[in-house]
Formats: sequence, C-alpha cells, structure tokens
Amino acid sequence: MSNSASLSDVQAKVRAEFVRRAKAGEPPPSHRDLMALFGWKSPAAARYQIAALVKKGYLRMTAGKTRGAHLPDLSGGQVGHAPLVDRFNRAGKPTKIAIYLPLSVTFHPGDPSVVFNAPDNRMKSHGILENDLVFVRTDLQPKPDDLVGVVIDGLGHVMTVAGAKSAGHKVIGVVRQVIRAYSPDDW
Repeated sequence: MSNSASLSDVQAKVRAEFVRRAKAGEPPPSHRDLMALFGWKSPAAARYQIAALVKKGYLRMTAGKTRGAHLPDLSGGQVGHAPLVDRFNRAGKPTKIAIYLPLSVTFHPGDPSVVFNAPDNRMKSHGILENDLVFVRTDLQPKPDDLVGVVIDGLGHVMTVAGAKSAGHKVIGVVRQVIRAYSPDDW
C-alpha cells in the first residue's frame, strides 16, 4: 500500500468514511451514501474515487457483491481478542471469562466486544440458536430494530430492544454478529 501522501484530499476523505464505518460496525458506504456525503451528482464520481483507492491499495473489491468495496486485511486476519464470557454481574460486566477469542478483520483494533453462548432457543425466530456465539458491541447505542445483549441471572441473552426495555433488563450492547455452533452430530 502507498503512503497516505499519495491520496488526493477527496480520496483521503472517502477512505476516512470507510474507516469510520468499519469502526462503528457499519457496512461500507454505497455509491449513493458517498454521493450524499460529498454532494456528488452521479454515482460515477463515487465509482471513480473507489476505483482510485482500489488501484492504490487502500480498498479491495469483492466482485458481484453490493457494497463490494472494503478495507483490506492488513492484520493477517486477526486484529485483537474478545472475551468469551461465562458470567456477568448485575451491571453487565464480565465476571467469569472462559477464553479470549481472536477477532478477524470484521472487527477493528480495540473493538469493545464481548462474546457469549446463546443459552437457549428463545431467539430462534431471529436466527439465533442455543450455543451460538453472540458478539455484542458494548459501545453502541441500540436503535429500535436492533437485537441487544442483556444480562439475566448472570448469563448473556439476546432480546429485542423493546423486550429488554419492557422487562427492565440491563442492556450490555448491540448484537453485531452471530456464529452458528455445530456439534459433531450435525454433520
């Protein structure tokens, strides 16, 4: 990758938007997002700037994917660790950590996530099954449609924002990723 001095002012601002969104746990910006942000009149301007950033090595493209431009993996695939939490206290802080899981490039360095195993199938309608790994960002404020991590009797659970508020549970953060847990019998 080239040094940042080789970027034009516009390219540096476009790259900064990709970085900002990655740190916020948001998807990469679309052409229309960039058009709105920079006041461009055509998606061609966004395509041109993205193509220049890809050519210079600041972005990569995944062919055939909406929002296919993304930040490259500069970390060898690992950017940090997140605690796999067995127990939480009433304030939502981890009290018993099983292990620290390595985080991949879908997370940013210093990502404030915690991880727990879904304790039951209550959120099956949302695609979360018992023992799935649930990654929760503790620094995000939930939006009305978000799923959130909550603490019930010391265990991490997943609920809707409305369900958590109505039950008065301690929200520890916003669910950002779920990894399906398989047992050998599932194969």
